[in-house]
Amino acid sequence: MTEISVTGSCYCKKVKYTASCKDEPLFSVFCHCSICQRLCGAPYAPIIGFSVGSIIVTSGKDSLVSFEATDGLHRYRCNTCYAPVYNQRLGGPYAFEDILASSIERQGAGDGPLKMPAALSPKVHIFYGNRIVDVVDGLPKFKTMPALSKETMEEKGVVFGGAKAE
Repeated sequence: MTEISVTGSCYCKKVKYTASCKDEPLFSVFCHCSICQRLCGAPYAPIIGFSVGSIIVTSGKDSLVSFEATDGLHRYRCNTCYAPVYNQRLGGPYAFEDILASSIERQGAGDGPLKMPAALSPKVHIFYGNRIVDVVDGLPKFKTMPALSKETMEEKGVVFGGAKAE
C-alpha cells in the first residue's frame, strides 16, 4: 500500500491541515449540489473524501468555526477569512471527512498547480442534474449521488481511472 498525503490551508493560511489515505481516497468527486454551489460560490466543488481521523489540523485549530448546513455534516471554516477547511460526518449510514481540492497547497508562489497526486483527482460528477454549466471532461456524470465507495461504484460500472456512469 502506498501512503498518499497532502497539505492545505484556508485562504489566509491561519488554519493548516494534512490529509492522508492508503492508495486512494474514499471518494473524489465534482459535486454540483446546490449546497456546494452556494457555500463555495462556484458551479461545482472538487471534493476528496477520507476516513474519519485522516484529516489533521496542524495549526490554527482555535481559529476554526463550524456549522451544520446538511443534517449530520459539520463544515469547518477559518474564522478570519471564512474559507472552507474541511467537512466531517460522524454519524448516519457512513462516516467520513472531506476537503476541497482547491484548498490543497500549490506549487510555487500563488496560483501554481496543486501539489496533488493523480490518485486524488475527481473520478465522477455527482448531482449533475443541478449543474449550472455543462462540463465536457469524459468523466461519468450522475444525476444525484450514487453510493460513493469504490466497491459500490464498480458495481455500478464506474471503474476508477476511467469509466462509465449508470
